[in-house]
Amino acid sequence: MTLLLLLAACTGPGTDTGDTAEPLGPPPERVDPDQTGPYAAGFASFELEDPRGGELKVQVWYPAVDPGTEPDAYEEVSITVGGFREAEPDRRGAPYPLVAFSHGFGGIRFQNASMSEHLASHGFVVVAPDHRHNNMFDLDSSLTGTVLVERPGEISRAIDGLLAHDAYGDLADGHQFVMSGHSFGGLTSLVVGGGSLDLEGGVAFCADNDRMGCRFFEDTELGDVSEAKPDPRAVALIDISPGGVYAFGDGGLAGVVPSLAIGGDGDVDLPYASEARPVMDALPQPKILVTLADVGHWSVSDMCLVVPFLVDCSGAEDGWAEPEATSLRVRTLVTAFAGHHLLGDARYDVFLTQEAYDEAAVLVE
Repeated sequence: MTLLLLLAACTGPGTDTGDTAEPLGPPPERVDPDQTGPYAAGFASFELEDPRGGELKVQVWYPAVDPGTEPDAYEEVSITVGGFREAEPDRRGAPYPLVAFSHGFGGIRFQNASMSEHLASHGFVVVAPDHRHNNMFDLDSSLTGTVLVERPGEISRAIDGLLAHDAYGDLADGHQFVMSGHSFGGLTSLVVGGGSLDLEGGVAFCADNDRMGCRFFEDTELGDVSEAKPDPRAVALIDISPGGVYAFGDGGLAGVVPSLAIGGDGDVDLPYASEARPVMDALPQPKILVTLADVGHWSVSDMCLVVPFLVDCSGAEDGWAEPEATSLRVRTLVTAFAGHHLLGDARYDVFLTQEAYDEAAVLVE
């Protein structure tokens, strides 16, 4: 009995039980979205077992403690932006708001690394998978119809896998997220955010109309569109380099969540007048439409770092907007939009209006 009393006394209130971890301080103050945020950007990749067989490779970006070293290159395609591989997470503001990203046709999960790192520096977590049979190292164009149907589920599985991850799962608020995507990934975003596919209608449209996006429907078997389900956690979406509105038939976009669409008026892969603008016009309110002057299909991503000879990567010498200026505008708009919808902070709102931009370079509607 004496021994038990002594043990109880030793473990009573105020006694150090061996937990020597320093208490977390308050998170840093937010800064404007056109500036680099107060956190370092950490990134890591992990694999999930795919129920269809094989693995689903996923990238995550998160607020990190600055390791004081040079930035790290990404795997597979050696590009370096400004993030740090597997840096120590900064948990002062966790759980952080979540953004998901879907890469373009034949792209890769970190093709918009500068955007994702920028979000992480502002206190967001970003998650992006390599889409099966539709990424840079696994591309089968004959499966495009099936891929389009399967992509939304891969986004949901990537989010679920992140939330269950031992090292990073506690960093993200998984109750809601903003969906984003580039080009073909924009189609994925529209589905995740509430769009309803009509692929048979798309094929019929393309039989009678010559549109650049119709190449996605050529020589491909159509998947069962019932698999292409919205994710109810998506509260807003971002479509960068939009196209393919005919994949949704009449009224298939009526149910999408609030949206931001960003299109370049010099896009030749998904031309602005015939591809981007019809998507913008079909989106329901509330929506924000942004047209970037002298911008093509690729400089809104980091594919110019991967393939520098792409047509719109050369900048002013060939009549294009400078890629870095374009990248900054995209980063600013995306961060402000995510901050508006996930944080409810009115300080972001001005960056979603014409007031924040040179009208000659950026038109906000």
